[in-house]
Amino acid sequence: MIALVASVLLAFYLIIPASIFRLVFGLYVPLKNFVLTRGEEIFQGALSTICPFVLAFALVWLVPVFDAHPFGFPDSVGLRRADYKLLASAFYSEEVFRSNQGAFWKALTRSGRRQGKLLVWYYAFIMGEGCFLGWLAILYPRFSGIRWYNRTYRWFAEHVLLPNISEWHLLLTPFFFVDKTTIVRADILCSDGTLYRGIVFTHSITKDSQLSGVVLTDAKRFRREDYLNDKEKRVVKSDDYWRPIPGKQFYILASKILNLNLSYEGLQPSPKAMEDVISRLLRRDIGVEFKKSPQT
Repeated sequence: MIALVASVLLAFYLIIPASIFRLVFGLYVPLKNFVLTRGEEIFQGALSTICPFVLAFALVWLVPVFDAHPFGFPDSVGLRRADYKLLASAFYSEEVFRSNQGAFWKALTRSGRRQGKLLVWYYAFIMGEGCFLGWLAILYPRFSGIRWYNRTYRWFAEHVLLPNISEWHLLLTPFFFVDKTTIVRADILCSDGTLYRGIVFTHSITKDSQLSGVVLTDAKRFRREDYLNDKEKRVVKSDDYWRPIPGKQFYILASKILNLNLSYEGLQPSPKAMEDVISRLLRRDIGVEFKKSPQT
């Protein structure tokens, strides 16, 4: 019985809150996927939930408004201690449970209401934390112009926020640009020697945060054989040998990609920040080029 109760508490106070945090934060930017052991999953969940739990516990314990809503009822410190003492004894000993069944169910009902009240505020603060950190993450490019950015926000972003965001989201979207209409273009060399070009529309990743595939719009295929044949006969321009691919979107499997070159057509790039991301081990070589779009 003790093991069952511990499993339930672990689920309600660690696993579910950690999942809520990842879900809410993921509404702003996708978190990096980790393949974790159960112990690592519990530890990571504790790191993301400890502050909301402490806040919820302190407010429910000390502030009458939080203690009364929801599931409020006349309560006292003495009654709370007696209830938890009876429940602990009954969970540990079947004899105690049989001899105090009436009192046990009343104590369980009151304790359930107490825990339900704590969980409501706990989950609310978890969602608030996810929204706040997600908001800080998407404002990363804007905060670069604030005076205290280099010491405060930059340290927090680069040591806490960015390491937990999918590197592929940072690279394949205009994350580092204030202007979110920035175009991300890709030149992709595949294992069969075919070269493709297009605008990155979206991408997919595996459960261990590796790139699964890239979707391009305005996709073109390079006519390599025609280019080589004509090049032997006369002076040609390589730009003339790109052939449009029919359809609005073109999907390329990551397993077929040998080389990926990215260019960003925007007004306010952050080269240093992107170089830091690129320096991480992505298992594939990534080339990044910045092109400043003319202002209109």
